[in-house]
Amino acid sequence: SSCTSALLRFVKRDDTAAPAEDTAAAESHEAELRRREEEAHAEAERLRVQEEELKEQQRRREAQERAEREAAEVRAREAAAKAAGIRFVHIPFNLNAPAPDLVDRFLATISKPENNPAFIHCAGGGRAASLWTIKRMMIDGWDQPRALEEGTALGLNARLQPFVLDYVQTHKR
Repeated sequence: SSCTSALLRFVKRDDTAAPAEDTAAAESHEAELRRREEEAHAEAERLRVQEEELKEQQRRREAQERAEREAAEVRAREAAAKAAGIRFVHIPFNLNAPAPDLVDRFLATISKPENNPAFIHCAGGGRAASLWTIKRMMIDGWDQPRALEEGTALGLNARLQPFVLDYVQTHKR
């Protein structure tokens, strides 16, 4: 019938139009999802960067606080030495990056008669023992086995022994 035929044409038109509309809607939806995903990734990256910046600020703050504590400890040791009539010399020794002139400053200081007798120390003993071992070989003329034996007894360890031997080898007199 003509009514059925019109209904079929109407449905048919909708059927042919629907895929194009559905495709456009799906593409719009996918674009929106991509946009939101990109925003989420950007926000996650912003938060990651912010977290790293906060961690770095905390590391710097902790390093500053540690440096301030160490400086206060050095001042207290210096005051105690002075009160006891002992000459105080502080030669910092960064185990991870020793200053190039560290050993030379130590040897120059320990070689002065006014600095003897000397009390040489560090928190763990290894750094002080390494400098003392170098002194034994470079100034006192001890042979390597004897100096290393004493150094080991004083706290010289496997990590610092190459530092000692390298210095002695490169600074032979």
